[in-house]
Amino acid sequence: MRPWYRQLDWLLLAAWFGLVGLGLVAIFSTTTGQGAEYLLDSVKGNYARQVQWFVISVVALGLCLTRPPRFFQAIAWPAYAFGLLLMIVTALIGREINGAKAWLYIGGFGLQTSEPVKVATLLAVAAILSTRNPRESGLRQGILAAVLLLIPAVIVTGPQRDTGTGLVFLGLIPIMLFWSGLPLWVLAMMIAPALAGYFSIVYMPVAVAVTVLFTLGVWVTTRNRKMV
Repeated sequence: MRPWYRQLDWLLLAAWFGLVGLGLVAIFSTTTGQGAEYLLDSVKGNYARQVQWFVISVVALGLCLTRPPRFFQAIAWPAYAFGLLLMIVTALIGREINGAKAWLYIGGFGLQTSEPVKVATLLAVAAILSTRNPRESGLRQGILAAVLLLIPAVIVTGPQRDTGTGLVFLGLIPIMLFWSGLPLWVLAMMIAPALAGYFSIVYMPVAVAVTVLFTLGVWVTTRNRKMV
């Protein structure tokens, strides 16, 4: 068996470090200099906080990379259940910040509970999809179970008035289904109605164009008139 460091996607890691580095440079340039005296104290401390979280993230990343896949499969369901419980507790007794009741404070420590739930949900969905073979008929049941698994997290964000987080969970559905081996044209059929509905609100001609292009794309891909 090859050492764990030989199995890493070094290009992906380099891209991640590059993006973090650009973010830190941007934050540093906007919170220092002559204009910094007009900024709020909470804004001035953004750079130091981001560096702290970067160090914490690197440590957490190192720990995760040294764990075997069975470890994540074992903790997926307990983490998912505990995360949903945290979100429910937050909806009941959490603190409202910027209109969203999404923060849970324990002592002086504050946690936006939806953030760890995103990771836990991904682990749970991956645990389901990893047991399915794309060539087997059981893939349909696996896909349905994965979608249903994301729905509770979306529902819990309702009482929290955190629409953005709910949309993030919904956005995870096509991504996870893509990695599970679902054909691209099926994913397009899932996404196209949402795009057409959005553009119908913004600008109707664009919605019509999206609908026509999608219909032609499905026909060219499948050559099946019943699909269009």
